[in-house]
Amino acid sequence: MEHTPPQEAETETVNKIPSTIQFEHSFFHTLEHTSFRTLEDTHEPVMVTVLDRHEVSLKFSGIKSELNLTPDDPDAKMLDHIREGLKYVRELHIGDKMPTEMTTGGASVGSHGPAPRHGS
Repeated sequence: MEHTPPQEAETETVNKIPSTIQFEHSFFHTLEHTSFRTLEDTHEPVMVTVLDRHEVSLKFSGIKSELNLTPDDPDAKMLDHIREGLKYVRELHIGDKMPTEMTTGGASVGSHGPAPRHGS
């Protein structure tokens, strides 16, 4: 039986993360000014968009449910990757690169800034 060294296994997992935030479902392409953030009070990841000049937060679970996204759906997986990415940066947008902590294991440097640390 062949054994994969831990370092190689970690690299394989990291490489399965898409490099850029992209969605297939038209829902994600019809809304303007969309971002992904973590709510400060509940620490829950949400999609934030503007509807009728008001900012609206949509929970990932609600999006998955309303769009009938199964766990294997590429858009459901992308939301899961964004959830993880928000541990490293404050905000993400469609078209952004995934945080480097997820794709290469390096530290994120950029305009999004580090994710806020809670309880420090």
